[in-house]
Amino acid sequence: MVTTAVTTLKERNGSSLAAIKKFCAANYKFDVEKKAFVLRRAVKTLVEKGTLIQTKGKGASGSFKLNVAAKKAAVKKPKAKKPAA
Repeated sequence: MVTTAVTTLKERNGSSLAAIKKFCAANYKFDVEKKAFVLRRAVKTLVEKGTLIQTKGKGASGSFKLNVAAKKAAVKKPKAKKPAA
């Protein structure tokens, strides 16, 4: 949900947490006021994993972009070798 929000918003300097919340409220059946901690925790874990890069701020506040290097590394898959006959 967070990664789709960042990709569809396509902001140059990254998407803020407020923009991600607005996107989730508009496109998903998600109560942002009651479940804001879920979004904050998701953003923090994605930053720790390396999926998102924090461009501004500290913690869950600030702006976030997708990590292009991690995305390219995940796309590459080794080809299966055919058995020799």
